[in-house]
Amino acid sequence: MPPMSPLSSKALRTLWERANRKDLRGSDARTPALKLSVETFPDYHVGLSAADRAAFHADLRAAEDKGAISIDWDRRAGHDGQVVRIRLASLPDLTALLGERTSVEILDEARTALMPLQAVVSTITLFLSAWAEDRAPRGIHVSDWIKVRDAAVAIKDCKSRDFAEVSVRRASVTLFGYSKRIEALIPALDALTAQRIDAEARPAETVLAALGLVKHPSTLLIAGPGQLLSGESSSTAHNHDIQRPYSGVSPRHVFGYAGTPAWLLTVENLTIFHELAAGNAGPLKGLVIYTGGFPSHAVLRAYLAIANAIGEDARLYHWGDTDLGGFRIAETIACAATSINRRISLWAMGDYQGITDGKLLRDKEIADIENICARNGWAANADAIARRRIAIEQELQPIYLP
Repeated sequence: MPPMSPLSSKALRTLWERANRKDLRGSDARTPALKLSVETFPDYHVGLSAADRAAFHADLRAAEDKGAISIDWDRRAGHDGQVVRIRLASLPDLTALLGERTSVEILDEARTALMPLQAVVSTITLFLSAWAEDRAPRGIHVSDWIKVRDAAVAIKDCKSRDFAEVSVRRASVTLFGYSKRIEALIPALDALTAQRIDAEARPAETVLAALGLVKHPSTLLIAGPGQLLSGESSSTAHNHDIQRPYSGVSPRHVFGYAGTPAWLLTVENLTIFHELAAGNAGPLKGLVIYTGGFPSHAVLRAYLAIANAIGEDARLYHWGDTDLGGFRIAETIACAATSINRRISLWAMGDYQGITDGKLLRDKEIADIENICARNGWAANADAIARRRIAIEQELQPIYLP
């Protein structure tokens, strides 16, 4: 068949897309059709020359001769005068005519390629189910299944390293031969590692940090009394005094802590950490640890080694931005703390002292914050935020200690 006119291609592709969706959903509804009225397909009626109309009709007749479609002609317009609608006659024939592949074919291909990865990344099945319902989680269509495969391969690699920190671009080159491939997979990585496949998108650095994929290795910054147990390995580690105003160490070399701090406070913001470490809120009777924003697996592991070594009478606190991202970080630390049977309390999150205005939180953000608080026993914080509905950056708050 010779090349089709743009108008013919548009009409046949519109019909094919409808038929393709019905085929994917396994719908038993009536045969897909495209009505060529002024309302539904104006290009057929507005500004179309006699020659273009003749070419359009010829293309449709050729498609009908191929067994792909059938044509309903307007009997009142005379022979070859006006098309009322075109109907699907054969999806395989129309697919071949357009040089396409059906979503059912692509979904079968995706299942074959993705199922071997399901044992390591179970959320793959959620994508397959969504695609079978003609949905595109995070804008990822079934035709983009290779993105999900590559994301799953990256997650599998991170799990095999127990999420040890590695340069994201180094890992990308090793796995895919291209330094920026992993960064292009953020939506798929986010969906595959989120609590729900349709959860609100997280910042790229949050998604990568949770997998141990970093631009550069994390440094654990800690201030306060006592000694860190650190070294090349747990068997060769020694106690080292925490320096003033603070010490910075590789988190993967931290194996414990010796001392009797009054409390342990993690903070999200670097400025706040430096101010507290400098004593701007008073002498440190407890420990302050900078999370590096969203904490990496290495930072969380070091944090747990320290938290597990202090007495149970020393409470664990977290202070982050009063927004959805801040509460997600808080919940990440809280979930980690449950592995050592400890509970996190929030510090100054939702404290509106001196805060009169700021960025308003959306209803969805407030609802998500309330859900996080409900899961972690932070009802008072949720109530304060629901009343004021304002996000707070840590730098805007007065600093004070537990």
